[in-house]
Amino acid sequence: TARELLAASELGGAVFVPEVFPALATRRVLGMEYVEGENIKEVRRRGASELEVTRIVTALVDAFSLTMHGEIFNCDPHPGNLLVETATGRLAVLDWGQARRLSPAERTAYTRLFMAVAMEDTLLMREACADLGAPQSDFAGPPDPMPNTMVGTLRFLLRDTKQAAQARGDFEQLEAILRQVKGGADADVQISGGVEEICRGALLPFTKTVNLLFEVASSLDVSLPLLQRLISSGYAALLAASPFDVAAELREQLHGPPRFVLAPPLPPAAPRPP
Repeated sequence: TARELLAASELGGAVFVPEVFPALATRRVLGMEYVEGENIKEVRRRGASELEVTRIVTALVDAFSLTMHGEIFNCDPHPGNLLVETATGRLAVLDWGQARRLSPAERTAYTRLFMAVAMEDTLLMREACADLGAPQSDFAGPPDPMPNTMVGTLRFLLRDTKQAAQARGDFEQLEAILRQVKGGADADVQISGGVEEICRGALLPFTKTVNLLFEVASSLDVSLPLLQRLISSGYAALLAASPFDVAAELREQLHGPPRFVLAPPLPPAAPRPP
């Protein structure tokens, strides 16, 4: 479960999922452990230090990144379900009523998608989207859903977090760029409604998650390299799923027989005749 995944990770002391009580769970209600705390967006208002706010937001990003490469993925994250526990300062992630199990291919696909965006690799992006069950038509926002445009759109979604005052005009800027791609300032492009107007279908839970992370970090004026942190978290999962044993290869290089032999030094050149 997500609770066990986070508890067993390095984030266990910073983030947790409250216990679920199966006897209190129905198709419409999820009974969870009571957590006394405040909404994550309120921590700065109560006078939390810059260091504490940054720690909480970083833990949030790393926790959702971990679950995107784990077995359980929260499909409908919401800022209202993020509490900072009063007694411990840990971040509690509530309401896992809309969660699903990710297949091994889906877990690595997210990392490959992040890497494709970072490297602007359209082929890798297509492969990752295919493993996520997301055809090209799931990209609703771009006026011309060609691979290069799709990579650029995802890079926008995975942009670095920034202070709220700087982030307010982001969607308007993206609309202006897409108008130029479509054919000029008069082109009809409107995506100011948010991520639901950019990606849909199988990619919508992913875009909702990324939007949540950006929204919370920006509302608290915390700047983080979002794409870099998502790649760093997922790369270990990608290596673990690879049939190539990286650890064994490193051990072989460090302790095994040499892969090449240095040739003996050449004899000194004979003196040139006068």
